[in-house]
This record gives sequence, structure tokens and C-alpha cells, in this order.
Amino acid sequence: MEANQETSDFGDELFLVPCGAEAFLLHAPLRHISALVNRTVADEIRNTFQTGATDKLSPCARSLLARLRTAPRACLQPLSGDYAPEHMDLFVTNDCNMRCRYCLAAAGESPPAYMTTDICRTALDFYVETIRRSGRKAMKLVYLGGEPLLAYDVLRFANEYGRHLAGRHGLSFESELTTNGFMSEYRARWMAQNLSHVIVSMDGPPECHDQYRRDLSGRGTHTVVDRTIRILQNERTPFALRCSIDADRISLLVSMVGFMVQQYRPREVAIEPVLEDGRCIVQRIRSPDPRSFIREAIKAAEIAIAAGVEVVFRNSQPDLLLSSHCSLARDPFVVTCDGYVSACCRIETRQTNG
Repeated sequence: MEANQETSDFGDELFLVPCGAEAFLLHAPLRHISALVNRTVADEIRNTFQTGATDKLSPCARSLLARLRTAPRACLQPLSGDYAPEHMDLFVTNDCNMRCRYCLAAAGESPPAYMTTDICRTALDFYVETIRRSGRKAMKLVYLGGEPLLAYDVLRFANEYGRHLAGRHGLSFESELTTNGFMSEYRARWMAQNLSHVIVSMDGPPECHDQYRRDLSGRGTHTVVDRTIRILQNERTPFALRCSIDADRISLLVSMVGFMVQQYRPREVAIEPVLEDGRCIVQRIRSPDPRSFIREAIKAAEIAIAAGVEVVFRNSQPDLLLSSHCSLARDPFVVTCDGYVSACCRIETRQTNG
């Protein structure tokens, strides 16, 4: 579902998702119903749920409404099946202390939501039980946002409780966090001393980074992000840097990666073409031409590899520029700020139009 499409929610698990100009996907997973309907039927179902009126319904709408009003089927119980995700993603908050011009999630613009320690504890207990039943011996938590460090208290709780559970059940423990790096020195040091791996968003030298990655007042953030990375270096915390490339900066990719490799020597550099979604739409920021991106990315990768730095392409492939970060094929387990479980790595809260 694209972020700029409007979703009508009629209950805990009932959605109408636009699919083009005249078609809608009606999806009710707890009732095992998915149907592609035209606008007329969609409007009839929407009107019925909003007003209760049932007169003058088409046969198709009447039939679907009859099925929708049946009691939901029991939820699938992943603990009794083969469901065994390799890691659990925790959206600890959708809030953000930056306003990057090309942010895919338009982070910070929705009403702020923060995960509670009760939700976090329940999610971790569930995850560990799933691990035990699968027979695996590794536990991995991935913290997402927004900016996860804004949910500092629940982040600390998750990491400490996760380690506690891993020790109790004889599991190895890893924790990974993706951050904008814009934080106090105190929190940066906690992050460096307590997490297994950190991914920091940075677009190379100050003039490139500050062009798009700005704080709430519109000021550049490179100085603070640089300090965060230096703390990771000093604490010998494994870290990666990720840079985003749009159409206007494709010619700067090689110098951006060269700067990051020379200055910081990260374990990994992620090169990501921006996707025309989220804040990109408002800012009119365009994705790079695929051929140009591949050509410049290869040059940048050669520089990084020569310095012993691994290069990854998170939303691109050598022969394809993707239009989403969809993780459905990887058996994901994502817990939203408000305690819902999702298979989508872009759903921060139940109301997220991801």
C-alpha cells in the first residue's frame, strides 16, 4: 500500500485500499476475505458501515457485507506452527527530532506515539517463546523509528529485558538500531556501549549532508552526527553508514562515499536511491535515473571495497530500481508503537498509512 493512498478503516481488521482510479481491495484478514471491487461496491460498503443504511445495495455488496458481519475466525497461533522469525523489529516511536527533506516515512509529522514497557515486555516474551519452540538459539532485536533514541527509556528497558531473557533461556543476544545520529553525547555513549550494531544515516561531507538532513529548525545536523559516529568509533561499536541519493546528487555519490570511508572506516556503507514517496512528494525530490545510479554506485563501491568496507544496496539491485522496502518475503515480525503485530516494516502504529 503506497503512503499517499487513502485507507478507510472500518474496524480492528477491515480495510478498503485504493488500487488505481476505480478499483479497491477489500481486505478482512480475520474473516479470511480479500476481494477486488469497483468503486460502486466500495462506496456501498463504506456507506453501510458509516451510516448503517442497507437499502438499495447491489447483490455484490450485500453478499460481501453478510460475510463481513460474521464473527471473526480465531487468529492463527504462530506458536503452534512453523512461524519462527529470525529477529523482531520494535517500532519504539514514530516521533523524530529531524525533518529530512526526503524522508520516506515523513517521520515526525504524525501524532507522536511511544511504545510502553508493558507492550515491549509482552512482545519480548512472545518472541522468546517462539524462538524456544523453533529450536533456534539466537535472539535479535531491531529498534526502529522515527528516531528510536527519542524513546530512550523503553529502548533501555527492551535491551536490558532482552538480555535477561536470552540469559535465562541460553540464547545469544544481539540488538541493532537505525538512527539519524542526532542526539546528546550521553545517549550516543549509551548506544555505543549497549548495542551490538548501529546504522547511522549520513550523506557524506557537511555540504551534502546538511542539504537534506536538517533539524526541526531547518539547521544542518552534520556536526552532531559526526560526534555520534566518533563515539561509536571510540567505543569500538560495529557500525554502518547509510546515504541516500536523489536525481540531483547522483554525480556526488562517489565523493560522498569516499568521504565516509576515509573519515570513519565503517564496517559497511549502504547506498540507497531515494524513493518518490513520503516527504519526497511534497519536496519534489526525484529518484535517480537507474542507469546513472548503477554507474556511479559501482564507482563508489570500488572505492569502499578497496578500503576494506563492505557495500550494500538496500532498496536497489544491479538490474532494477525498486519502488518499495517490502519485507513480506522475509517472514518479518514487526511490533508497532501501540502493540499491534505487522508484517510491514513501514507500519509504525495501527493508523499508519504505510
